[in-house]
Amino acid sequence: MRRVHFDPGTLEGSRAAWFSRWQGRARQAADALRDATARGDGEPPNWRQSVWAGLKAWLLEHVFHGKCAYCEGRMLAQSYGAAEHYRPKSRVMTPAGREPGYAWLAYDWRNIVPACDQCNSGEGKQDQFPIAGRRVLAPAELADPDDMAELDAVEQPLLLHPYSDDPEQHLLFGLAGAVGPRDGSTKGRQTIAVCRLDRAALMDDRARIQEQVRTDVALAFLRAGNGDATLEAALERVHEKHAGAQAEYSAAGRQALLDVLDVLVDSGARFRDAVRR
Repeated sequence: MRRVHFDPGTLEGSRAAWFSRWQGRARQAADALRDATARGDGEPPNWRQSVWAGLKAWLLEHVFHGKCAYCEGRMLAQSYGAAEHYRPKSRVMTPAGREPGYAWLAYDWRNIVPACDQCNSGEGKQDQFPIAGRRVLAPAELADPDDMAELDAVEQPLLLHPYSDDPEQHLLFGLAGAVGPRDGSTKGRQTIAVCRLDRAALMDDRARIQEQVRTDVALAFLRAGNGDATLEAALERVHEKHAGAQAEYSAAGRQALLDVLDVLVDSGARFRDAVRR
């Protein structure tokens, strides 16, 4: 999982036009849902799934580089995944039982991210949304229902959000593709548990990336030694390949790159000191 910087206000050209049209559809769907709720006829919500499905497809192509927002695995190569509601729209499962969901956020782009089936379904996130604060059951409980920062301040979510959190502060990737909470982070621990970021197949995939990082760093030094490229340029290519925004499991790749470089620097410094003696 990595931080994703996305602000629709910065979009230009055809992307801005598409998002404006989508927001129009989202407002219509939200208004229809609000009217149906006000009638109080007891019928379940008539969700307009095509609205958030369209956003998911667009986000995959233009924002998340085809990757799951939580595990960073390639989605389109395996399954189409889901338009995952960070705050569940229908209901929330808690240790105390079932609670109402966040229906008023069903069509809010800030609450929708693409997620793979493994992170979101089965034993994955589904209707989980752990918090440390007080759960908000209706937008009327907020001074400004559109202020996501206020909502977060009241609820204190324990699930990382790629738009508003920096996962690197909460997740630490180790040997053999392992992942754990950085410095005991509660958010890190809860996100790993809720999205099953420590599942075996995912650890195997991250371990494969880590091994590729180590190999490519060794090749970078070899090529630089042979005069094929400067060391800096060679390492930059390794970084872009394994830690760039488009790289699969880029957070784990970046950590592996930093770890191997730290070992090289420390070993080089000790050897230099030994030579000087």
